[in-house]
Amino acid sequence: GGFRHFNESVQFLGNRSFQAGRLEIPLLNEFVSGKLGKGRGGKQFLQRYRTDAAGRFEISALDQGWHEITIGHPAWVAEKTLSVTLGAGQKKDAGTITVRKGGMLTARLTTAGRPVARADISLSGNLAHRYARTDRHGTVVFRKLPPGSYTLESYDERLMESRVAVAIPEGKSTSAEIRATTRPPSLSLDDSGRVIPPGRPVPVSLRGLFVERAAVAVYAIDSSRLLDGTIDPDRPETVPEHALSRVKTASVQLRERKWTHFRDAALKLDPLPSGYYLVEASGGKAVARSTFLVTRLGLVAKAAPDATLLFAADLVDGRALEGVDVVTLPVQPG
Repeated sequence: GGFRHFNESVQFLGNRSFQAGRLEIPLLNEFVSGKLGKGRGGKQFLQRYRTDAAGRFEISALDQGWHEITIGHPAWVAEKTLSVTLGAGQKKDAGTITVRKGGMLTARLTTAGRPVARADISLSGNLAHRYARTDRHGTVVFRKLPPGSYTLESYDERLMESRVAVAIPEGKSTSAEIRATTRPPSLSLDDSGRVIPPGRPVPVSLRGLFVERAAVAVYAIDSSRLLDGTIDPDRPETVPEHALSRVKTASVQLRERKWTHFRDAALKLDPLPSGYYLVEASGGKAVARSTFLVTRLGLVAKAAPDATLLFAADLVDGRALEGVDVVTLPVQPG
């Protein structure tokens, strides 16, 4: 995050070398870049310093806080990420920063042999972490990678997550292919358990992947099946067809959204009489179900080890209600 400015300055010292076996060969006259945290206004700023004849560098007059040091060279790269946290008036020595010849990785993301464009790819390992987005050919290129072992992973809402291991040789280029599996079409609706007062429109929201149009049907659930406990309204996918009576149907176009491959739709159905209902959306071989209750009756329960107190009220105006029939049902474990 950001940090406050103090009058005290801090210094950072370091020596940069190429390590080959037990030999350390200083690299002369190369830039060392510092990504120096965030200054006033939260903006990142960058300073550049050149190593001397011995491969050393000194960065002074830094604000306190977190800093990341990088190597500004087209071929050489630090063996591992170097970051330091400096306090006001503090001076630190980074010791030896070992640099290696950077490798390059070209990765291609495909599904069923076809390239996947605009998908996020991560490259992670002990020495570096990078992120990129595939181009129209399904390709990303990672440059200046420290040699070592990495994992490539795809993150895209259209695909099942896929990963592949890859080794980056020093100073060389390599390639890899991530073969991903496309997710099946899917639909989702509002959460079950909504309560809607009578006389008010019934809002329905849909979200779909690979579904452009959906058929929406509303069914009344047989109240006797609810009262005898044979239907669980919190599990709409288990409600049998013979316990449903269709009352409304509609067709809806799902709209494209920015920054996502999902589409969505929202509609308001005409008011319904009191009762328990199931709404079902289907399209593109995908089906989603949700339940809702239309009622003015609210019931609050307070339980003690030897008694239960029930309070019935009107959900619209808050009035206490008398003469409400209460039925108790046994609950099956699980």
